[in-house]
Amino acid sequence: MTAAWSPSSQTQQLAYDAAVLSSTSVTLDSPYRWINWNVTSTAQNWYTGAPPNYGLLLKRNPDVLGAGGPALPSAMYADTTVVPKLDITYNSDGVWLNQPSTLHSNGADLSWSRYTGALSGAQFQKYEVHRSATKNFSPSSSTLLTTISDVAVTSYRDTTASPSKTFFYAVVANSSGSNQVQVSLPADGQATKVLQPGAEGQDTYNYYSPISVICSTYGASDHVSVGTDINRISRSLISFPLGDIPAGATIQSATLSLYHFETLPAADTIRAFRATRSWGEGTGTSSNGACTADGATWYEATGGVNWTTQGGDFANGANDQSPPISFAAGEAPKWHDFNITGLAQQWAQASAPNLGVLLKYDNEAIVGNNIISWAPPSHSRRGRRTIAASTKWSSTSTEPWSERPRPPRSA
Repeated sequence: MTAAWSPSSQTQQLAYDAAVLSSTSVTLDSPYRWINWNVTSTAQNWYTGAPPNYGLLLKRNPDVLGAGGPALPSAMYADTTVVPKLDITYNSDGVWLNQPSTLHSNGADLSWSRYTGALSGAQFQKYEVHRSATKNFSPSSSTLLTTISDVAVTSYRDTTASPSKTFFYAVVANSSGSNQVQVSLPADGQATKVLQPGAEGQDTYNYYSPISVICSTYGASDHVSVGTDINRISRSLISFPLGDIPAGATIQSATLSLYHFETLPAADTIRAFRATRSWGEGTGTSSNGACTADGATWYEATGGVNWTTQGGDFANGANDQSPPISFAAGEAPKWHDFNITGLAQQWAQASAPNLGVLLKYDNEAIVGNNIISWAPPSHSRRGRRTIAASTKWSSTSTEPWSERPRPPRSA
């Protein structure tokens, strides 16, 4: 864009450079996905101040009547995980402050990337950890929590905040500020943790066919599936450790959230059950359908080890399953939240081993196309997109916690 505009601007009032900055092609397929444009040169120009940042114009090329085009979520879309975003990679002396996964009633467990001096080459002097109740605050002596003089110490546990309030954190390395992260602390005496599995987590799905024996594994697929169609029954398996939640903690709530990224073909009901047998993820994918003999199938929990009951072993007591999640035919992509507090409490108290969950339809009659696919946990060994890195497990437990800070991600 080459001139200022507002939401009330009419099409003929918009001014833009007619030269194509970046283009991408879309096809007539059904999966919902991110569409990306490379705007590096324009972002660099904005940063230097020439030309002014008036934003970007997206248009079909060529613009012809009756040709159609994609419908893209706007900034007002209800699901904020899929609104427009501009990803910028830049070089700076500032460190990257990770979004905290553990929040206590009196502060967050913080971690950040190690200072390198990549831009200036300056020697490390100190980290300063800051907290403010104001968004986009300027770090100062009034917001300073602590000063760290060891470059290798890249974590800090805040213990001086007030419960049930929202705060913003930042880390200053030498004189370069980090990104700021927002947290909303739990009530007094509580702690919350969001777990998104890395290489230690597992997810896969299996399926039964009445016309053939399916020996394929799907642990390397970019999704997990549950449901039925005219020739299959499919179930999903998901697990990850409870991390540093201490044994014996009182789990007040635990939610397994999964994002289905396609419009649902039919109405149905689904539940998460506590798995009762150890299982393997496998290295096959939905595209190659390989019989890798190293993961779960309808018949085996892992290569050479049969399920006690075909399809997967699970408990179905009142505390061993989530309440049912119902969805309507034609439902648009959205999050599904499974209340698995009873399962997580058993795992935390060691009254049952943490072998993950099995997800299945209540009605598994083989009729029509009624398969639901979810974006799975963001395993670090698989290149899943941020929007697909969409499985999260949040639990609330009663303090006190004795926890180890997680290693920070690189910036």
